[in-house]
Amino acid sequence: MTQMKWITPRLVWGLLALNLALNLALFLPVQLGWTPRPAGALAAVGLLGGWCAYGLALLVCLAIVEEYRDAGWFRWAWLGLTANAAILLFRPLAQETLAEAIWPDFHASPWRLLLRHVLIVAANLALGLSLLAMWWGYRRLNLGFHLRRRDYAAMAGLLVLLVALIGVRENLTEAASPFAANRVLQLIGLALLFIIAAAGIVLQRIAAQMNGGRLAVVLRWLTLYVLLRLGLVVLASLLRAAFPDAPWASDVSRFAWQAVAWVFTLTVAYQMRVTLVAAEQLERVRQRRVADKPALIG
Repeated sequence: MTQMKWITPRLVWGLLALNLALNLALFLPVQLGWTPRPAGALAAVGLLGGWCAYGLALLVCLAIVEEYRDAGWFRWAWLGLTANAAILLFRPLAQETLAEAIWPDFHASPWRLLLRHVLIVAANLALGLSLLAMWWGYRRLNLGFHLRRRDYAAMAGLLVLLVALIGVRENLTEAASPFAANRVLQLIGLALLFIIAAAGIVLQRIAAQMNGGRLAVVLRWLTLYVLLRLGLVVLASLLRAAFPDAPWASDVSRFAWQAVAWVFTLTVAYQMRVTLVAAEQLERVRQRRVADKPALIG
Protein backbone atom coordinates (compact mmCIF):
# COMPACT_ATOMS: atom_id res chain seq x y z
CA MET A 1 0.00 0.00 0.00
CA THR A 2 2.75 2.48 0.91
CA GLN A 3 4.21 2.05 -2.59
CA MET A 4 1.06 3.70 -3.98
CA LYS A 5 1.26 6.76 -1.70
CA TRP A 6 2.25 8.91 -4.68
CA ILE A 7 -1.24 8.47 -6.18
CA THR A 8 -2.85 11.26 -4.17
CA PRO A 9 -6.17 13.06 -4.71
CA ARG A 10 -4.17 16.19 -5.56
CA LEU A 11 -2.36 14.34 -8.35
CA VAL A 12 -5.65 12.98 -9.69
CA TRP A 13 -7.23 16.45 -9.66
CA GLY A 14 -4.23 17.77 -11.60
CA LEU A 15 -4.43 15.02 -14.21
CA LEU A 16 -8.19 15.55 -14.56
CA ALA A 17 -7.62 19.26 -15.18
CA LEU A 18 -4.89 18.46 -17.73
CA ASN A 19 -7.11 15.96 -19.56
CA LEU A 20 -10.00 18.44 -19.82
CA ALA A 21 -7.64 21.30 -20.79
CA LEU A 22 -6.26 19.25 -23.70
CA ASN A 23 -9.78 18.45 -24.83
CA LEU A 24 -10.82 22.11 -24.70
CA ALA A 25 -7.65 23.17 -26.54
CA LEU A 26 -8.67 20.87 -29.40
CA PHE A 27 -12.42 21.47 -29.21
CA LEU A 28 -12.81 25.25 -28.87
CA PRO A 29 -10.87 26.28 -32.03
CA VAL A 30 -13.18 23.99 -34.02
CA GLN A 31 -16.29 25.58 -32.54
CA LEU A 32 -14.89 29.06 -33.28
CA GLY A 33 -14.26 28.06 -36.89
CA TRP A 34 -10.49 28.45 -36.69
CA THR A 35 -9.50 24.86 -37.51
CA PRO A 36 -11.09 21.68 -38.90
CA ARG A 37 -12.15 19.06 -36.37
CA PRO A 38 -9.04 17.05 -35.32
CA ALA A 39 -10.81 13.70 -34.92
CA GLY A 40 -7.57 11.74 -34.51
CA ALA A 41 -6.18 14.04 -31.83
CA LEU A 42 -9.46 14.07 -29.90
CA ALA A 43 -9.58 10.27 -29.99
CA ALA A 44 -5.95 10.02 -28.85
CA VAL A 45 -6.48 12.37 -25.90
CA GLY A 46 -9.61 10.47 -24.90
CA LEU A 47 -7.86 7.10 -25.16
CA LEU A 48 -4.78 8.18 -23.20
CA GLY A 49 -6.89 9.95 -20.58
CA GLY A 50 -9.04 6.88 -20.02
CA TRP A 51 -6.04 4.56 -19.82
CA CYS A 52 -4.32 6.87 -17.35
CA ALA A 53 -7.42 7.26 -15.16
CA TYR A 54 -8.41 3.60 -15.01
CA GLY A 55 -4.77 2.46 -14.94
CA LEU A 56 -4.08 4.48 -11.78
CA ALA A 57 -7.40 3.34 -10.31
CA LEU A 58 -6.51 -0.30 -10.99
CA LEU A 59 -3.15 0.05 -9.22
CA VAL A 60 -4.83 1.55 -6.16
CA CYS A 61 -7.65 -1.02 -6.14
CA LEU A 62 -5.15 -3.89 -6.22
CA ALA A 63 -3.31 -2.37 -3.25
CA ILE A 64 -6.55 -1.90 -1.30
CA VAL A 65 -7.66 -5.49 -2.01
CA GLU A 66 -4.35 -6.73 -0.60
CA GLU A 67 -4.77 -4.51 2.46
CA TYR A 68 -8.35 -5.80 2.93
CA ARG A 69 -7.43 -9.48 2.59
CA ASP A 70 -9.05 -10.27 5.98
CA ALA A 71 -11.95 -7.81 5.67
CA GLY A 72 -14.65 -10.24 4.45
CA TRP A 73 -17.39 -8.55 2.44
CA PHE A 74 -15.40 -5.33 2.06
CA ARG A 75 -12.63 -7.26 0.34
CA TRP A 76 -15.23 -8.65 -2.11
CA ALA A 77 -16.48 -5.11 -2.63
CA TRP A 78 -13.02 -3.92 -3.61
CA LEU A 79 -12.46 -6.97 -5.79
CA GLY A 80 -15.56 -5.87 -7.71
CA LEU A 81 -14.23 -2.32 -8.06
CA THR A 82 -10.89 -3.76 -9.21
CA ALA A 83 -12.67 -5.83 -11.87
CA ASN A 84 -14.62 -2.74 -12.97
CA ALA A 85 -11.40 -0.74 -13.38
CA ALA A 86 -9.65 -3.60 -15.22
CA ILE A 87 -12.52 -4.09 -17.69
CA LEU A 88 -12.85 -0.38 -18.44
CA LEU A 89 -9.08 -0.13 -18.86
CA PHE A 90 -9.02 -3.13 -21.19
CA ARG A 91 -12.13 -2.18 -23.19
CA PRO A 92 -10.61 0.34 -25.63
CA LEU A 93 -7.59 -1.94 -26.08
CA ALA A 94 -9.82 -4.90 -26.88
CA GLN A 95 -12.08 -2.89 -29.16
CA GLU A 96 -9.46 -1.04 -31.11
CA THR A 97 -5.79 -2.03 -30.87
CA LEU A 98 -5.83 -5.79 -30.30
CA ALA A 99 -8.96 -6.45 -32.33
CA GLU A 100 -7.72 -4.54 -35.36
CA ALA A 101 -4.35 -6.32 -35.18
CA ILE A 102 -6.01 -9.74 -35.10
CA TRP A 103 -8.91 -8.96 -37.44
CA PRO A 104 -8.24 -6.08 -39.91
CA ASP A 105 -11.92 -5.60 -40.76
CA PHE A 106 -13.04 -5.79 -37.13
CA HIS A 107 -13.93 -2.08 -36.86
CA ALA A 108 -16.52 -2.43 -39.63
CA SER A 109 -17.97 -5.70 -38.36
CA PRO A 110 -20.98 -6.16 -36.05
CA TRP A 111 -18.75 -8.10 -33.64
CA ARG A 112 -17.15 -4.82 -32.56
CA LEU A 113 -20.38 -3.55 -31.05
CA LEU A 114 -21.17 -6.95 -29.56
CA LEU A 115 -17.80 -7.00 -27.79
CA ARG A 116 -18.34 -3.41 -26.65
CA HIS A 117 -21.66 -4.25 -24.98
CA VAL A 118 -20.38 -7.50 -23.47
CA LEU A 119 -17.59 -5.54 -21.78
CA ILE A 120 -19.99 -2.79 -20.64
CA VAL A 121 -22.35 -5.35 -19.10
CA ALA A 122 -19.41 -7.11 -17.41
CA ALA A 123 -18.12 -3.81 -15.97
CA ASN A 124 -21.58 -2.79 -14.75
CA LEU A 125 -22.14 -6.22 -13.21
CA ALA A 126 -18.79 -6.04 -11.37
CA LEU A 127 -19.61 -2.54 -10.09
CA GLY A 128 -23.13 -3.55 -9.04
CA LEU A 129 -21.94 -6.63 -7.15
CA SER A 130 -19.26 -4.50 -5.51
CA LEU A 131 -21.80 -2.00 -4.18
CA LEU A 132 -24.08 -4.79 -2.97
CA ALA A 133 -21.15 -6.41 -1.12
CA MET A 134 -20.28 -3.05 0.44
CA TRP A 135 -23.87 -2.51 1.55
CA TRP A 136 -24.04 -6.02 3.02
CA GLY A 137 -20.76 -5.45 4.85
CA TYR A 138 -22.09 -2.30 6.51
CA ARG A 139 -25.36 -4.05 7.31
CA ARG A 140 -23.54 -6.87 9.10
CA LEU A 141 -21.71 -4.34 11.26
CA ASN A 142 -25.10 -3.45 12.85
CA LEU A 143 -24.29 0.27 12.97
CA GLY A 144 -27.95 1.27 12.78
CA PHE A 145 -28.03 2.64 9.25
CA HIS A 146 -31.52 2.93 7.81
CA LEU A 147 -33.15 4.37 4.70
CA ARG A 148 -35.61 7.24 4.75
CA ARG A 149 -38.70 7.98 2.71
CA ARG A 150 -36.79 10.30 0.41
CA ASP A 151 -34.43 7.44 -0.45
CA TYR A 152 -37.32 5.19 -1.41
CA ALA A 153 -38.80 8.08 -3.42
CA ALA A 154 -35.49 8.52 -5.25
CA MET A 155 -35.39 4.81 -6.08
CA ALA A 156 -38.97 4.99 -7.35
CA GLY A 157 -37.93 7.94 -9.51
CA LEU A 158 -35.09 5.87 -10.94
CA LEU A 159 -37.55 3.12 -11.83
CA VAL A 160 -39.81 5.61 -13.60
CA LEU A 161 -36.82 6.99 -15.51
CA LEU A 162 -35.77 3.48 -16.54
CA VAL A 163 -39.27 2.72 -17.85
CA ALA A 164 -39.28 6.06 -19.70
CA LEU A 165 -35.91 5.38 -21.34
CA ILE A 166 -36.98 1.91 -22.42
CA GLY A 167 -40.18 3.44 -23.79
CA VAL A 168 -38.16 5.79 -26.03
CA ARG A 169 -35.33 3.35 -26.71
CA GLU A 170 -35.19 4.46 -30.33
CA ASN A 171 -32.76 7.14 -29.06
CA LEU A 172 -30.32 4.49 -27.80
CA THR A 173 -27.27 3.80 -29.96
CA GLU A 174 -28.30 0.22 -30.72
CA ALA A 175 -31.98 0.93 -31.37
CA ALA A 176 -31.56 0.46 -35.12
CA SER A 177 -29.10 -2.42 -34.91
CA PRO A 178 -30.14 -5.46 -36.96
CA PHE A 179 -28.53 -7.70 -34.33
CA ALA A 180 -30.83 -8.58 -31.45
CA ALA A 181 -27.90 -9.43 -29.16
CA ASN A 182 -26.63 -5.84 -29.31
CA ARG A 183 -30.05 -4.39 -28.50
CA VAL A 184 -30.61 -6.81 -25.60
CA LEU A 185 -27.14 -6.31 -24.13
CA GLN A 186 -27.54 -2.53 -24.25
CA LEU A 187 -30.82 -2.76 -22.34
CA ILE A 188 -29.24 -5.13 -19.80
CA GLY A 189 -26.36 -2.71 -19.29
CA LEU A 190 -28.84 0.14 -18.85
CA ALA A 191 -30.90 -1.81 -16.29
CA LEU A 192 -27.71 -2.65 -14.37
CA LEU A 193 -26.84 1.06 -14.29
CA PHE A 194 -30.17 1.80 -12.61
CA ILE A 195 -29.55 -0.94 -10.03
CA ILE A 196 -26.11 0.54 -9.42
CA ALA A 197 -27.63 4.01 -9.00
CA ALA A 198 -30.12 2.64 -6.46
CA ALA A 199 -27.22 1.06 -4.53
CA GLY A 200 -25.48 4.44 -4.73
CA ILE A 201 -28.46 6.06 -2.99
CA VAL A 202 -28.08 3.52 -0.17
CA LEU A 203 -24.38 4.32 0.15
CA GLN A 204 -25.15 8.03 0.20
CA ARG A 205 -27.54 7.45 3.11
CA ILE A 206 -24.83 5.51 4.94
CA ALA A 207 -22.39 8.36 4.32
CA ALA A 208 -24.92 10.93 5.57
CA GLN A 209 -25.39 8.97 8.82
CA MET A 210 -21.63 8.78 9.42
CA ASN A 211 -21.60 12.49 10.38
CA GLY A 212 -18.59 13.31 8.23
CA GLY A 213 -15.15 11.75 8.25
CA ARG A 214 -12.86 10.39 5.58
CA LEU A 215 -14.91 7.26 4.91
CA ALA A 216 -18.05 9.32 4.35
CA VAL A 217 -16.12 11.33 1.72
CA VAL A 218 -15.19 8.09 -0.07
CA LEU A 219 -18.80 6.87 -0.11
CA ARG A 220 -19.99 10.21 -1.47
CA TRP A 221 -17.46 10.11 -4.30
CA LEU A 222 -18.47 6.53 -5.10
CA THR A 223 -22.13 7.58 -5.13
CA LEU A 224 -21.29 10.51 -7.41
CA TYR A 225 -19.45 8.17 -9.78
CA VAL A 226 -22.35 5.75 -10.19
CA LEU A 227 -24.95 8.52 -10.52
CA LEU A 228 -22.83 10.34 -13.10
CA ARG A 229 -22.57 7.18 -15.18
CA LEU A 230 -26.34 6.91 -15.23
CA GLY A 231 -26.78 10.62 -15.86
CA LEU A 232 -24.46 10.53 -18.85
CA VAL A 233 -26.39 7.69 -20.46
CA VAL A 234 -29.54 9.80 -20.14
CA LEU A 235 -27.72 12.93 -21.38
CA ALA A 236 -26.29 11.10 -24.39
CA SER A 237 -29.77 9.86 -25.34
CA LEU A 238 -31.20 13.38 -25.07
CA LEU A 239 -28.39 14.93 -27.12
CA ARG A 240 -28.76 12.25 -29.76
CA ALA A 241 -32.47 12.97 -30.01
CA ALA A 242 -32.12 16.77 -30.05
CA PHE A 243 -28.99 17.06 -32.23
CA PRO A 244 -28.76 13.89 -34.35
CA ASP A 245 -26.28 15.35 -36.86
CA ALA A 246 -24.16 17.58 -34.59
CA PRO A 247 -20.58 16.28 -34.09
CA TRP A 248 -20.10 18.56 -31.06
CA ALA A 249 -22.77 16.57 -29.18
CA SER A 250 -20.69 13.41 -29.35
CA ASP A 251 -17.60 15.40 -28.31
CA VAL A 252 -19.36 16.79 -25.24
CA SER A 253 -20.52 13.31 -24.30
CA ARG A 254 -16.99 11.94 -24.76
CA PHE A 255 -15.46 14.67 -22.58
CA ALA A 256 -17.99 13.97 -19.86
CA TRP A 257 -17.20 10.24 -19.89
CA GLN A 258 -13.51 11.05 -19.54
CA ALA A 259 -14.26 13.20 -16.48
CA VAL A 260 -16.31 10.36 -14.97
CA ALA A 261 -13.31 8.03 -15.31
CA TRP A 262 -11.28 10.47 -13.19
CA VAL A 263 -14.10 10.62 -10.61
CA PHE A 264 -13.63 6.86 -10.13
CA THR A 265 -9.87 7.39 -9.71
CA LEU A 266 -10.57 10.10 -7.13
CA THR A 267 -12.83 7.70 -5.23
CA VAL A 268 -10.16 5.03 -4.88
CA ALA A 269 -7.45 7.63 -4.15
CA TYR A 270 -9.51 8.97 -1.22
CA GLN A 271 -10.09 5.38 -0.04
CA MET A 272 -6.35 4.77 -0.11
CA ARG A 273 -5.83 7.82 2.11
CA VAL A 274 -8.37 6.36 4.57
CA THR A 275 -6.58 3.01 4.56
CA LEU A 276 -3.15 4.59 4.96
CA VAL A 277 -4.28 6.76 7.87
CA ALA A 278 -5.85 3.74 9.57
CA ALA A 279 -2.67 1.70 9.05
CA GLU A 280 -0.54 4.52 10.48
CA GLN A 281 -2.78 4.79 13.53
CA LEU A 282 -2.60 1.03 14.12
CA GLU A 283 1.19 1.14 13.80
CA ARG A 284 1.41 3.95 16.38
CA VAL A 285 -0.76 1.94 18.78
CA ARG A 286 1.45 -1.11 18.26
CA GLN A 287 4.64 0.88 18.88
CA ARG A 288 3.13 2.43 22.02
CA ARG A 289 2.29 -1.00 23.38
CA VAL A 290 5.80 -2.25 22.65
CA ALA A 291 7.28 0.81 24.38
CA ASP A 292 5.04 0.34 27.43
CA LYS A 293 5.98 -3.30 28.00
CA PRO A 294 9.39 -2.69 29.69
CA ALA A 295 7.80 -0.12 32.00
CA LEU A 296 5.08 -2.59 33.02
CA ILE A 297 7.68 -5.32 33.66
CA GLY A 298 9.84 -2.99 35.78
